[in-house]
Amino acid sequence: VGVAAIVALWAAALQRAAAVVRRNVGRGHPFPQTILQSLEDTAPWAGAASRGLGARVPWWEDGAALADVTDEEEEVLAYLEAAVAELDGRSPGCSSEGPWAMTGRGSAAAMGVEQLSFTSARYHLAFCGYAAAAVLMRCPAYPGRLQKLLRRIIDEMLSHRVWGYMPAYWQGGGRESKPFGCEENVMYTGHLLQLVLLLEALTGDDSYRRPRGLVAHAADGSPADESDVEAVAELCARAMRKNAVGGMCCEPGLVFFQCQNHVHLSFRLLEGIWAARDAAVEREADSEPDSRPPAGSYAAETARWERFALRNLAAPMRTGAFKVVMAANEQAAGAQVPFGHPGSDGWCLTWYFPWARSEDIPRRIWWDMVRPQLYRAYSPFRGPLEAAGAARGTGGSSGR
Repeated sequence: VGVAAIVALWAAALQRAAAVVRRNVGRGHPFPQTILQSLEDTAPWAGAASRGLGARVPWWEDGAALADVTDEEEEVLAYLEAAVAELDGRSPGCSSEGPWAMTGRGSAAAMGVEQLSFTSARYHLAFCGYAAAAVLMRCPAYPGRLQKLLRRIIDEMLSHRVWGYMPAYWQGGGRESKPFGCEENVMYTGHLLQLVLLLEALTGDDSYRRPRGLVAHAADGSPADESDVEAVAELCARAMRKNAVGGMCCEPGLVFFQCQNHVHLSFRLLEGIWAARDAAVEREADSEPDSRPPAGSYAAETARWERFALRNLAAPMRTGAFKVVMAANEQAAGAQVPFGHPGSDGWCLTWYFPWARSEDIPRRIWWDMVRPQLYRAYSPFRGPLEAAGAARGTGGSSGR
């Protein structure tokens, strides 16, 4: 009788949850008015040049912004360098052991294709690069060290081991199945853009922005596709303009807020590079006229996506702040998953700050929506944490 009662309770709960999903799956849900008001009260981004980014003192000449690498950061770098070193000498297939054992199969195993899930190598490669950039961005003493790390990661991103999953999604052998021809692949393109633009911003290495600077290789090592940073950025912007909601699909017909972050952040980096270039040309009174176009802006694409997301992608079921995913293509928006997830929120907010119209927006989402959920979920652990904080004299419940 007890088991039957429990099963009945679970069945009733599932029925109620299913009813909530049915009511919400096709609807947009706005973030709270306080957050939307921050969007309305802040002037939209109008490009790097309009904010004088090109005229600012370079970060490596700004003493207040510099700092040495700490012992802990050195340990992180040593780990990243060791992990990246293990990429060398690998066979064309994925490694079965070590830090690159992830194959990204998951639920896609039945397709016989790797690199389709959250354990895909592209995500781990990209975040290794982001960690290295974060550690060394305030210490200009090691540009060669950062350049070596990022270039090796980028080379692997351009290998068939990483991008070879694409024909499984985009079949037929056309441009859609190639790294630089697909308009529904921000889960690859966005990360690649951010890596190559971080490399240029922090080391001055502009090789990937030169014509045919990006070369993706086939399984046999021969060139499979060619492009450059600015052409890939324009591909992403074009996809956003076509999409009904202003996002770029991560895979056919699906838009994730998380993945939009990386291409919008890349837009900001590229705008800053353009603005710095134009400012340098202006300072060189005796230089030859620059035939390249002036600093551009992807402000319109960013503003359109941010406005749509804040008016539609709040998770109504309060398992997180942002809806995990929605369906959208060139014709129309489709179903929206009404659930959120704390891990997804972390991904969304971490990379939202650099391109948000106002930092107050992601800060409010964290404070008003994400933080309270985390405190409730992890309340059993707060006692030990607060005790440890008190012992260190730092406290444990500041909420930072």
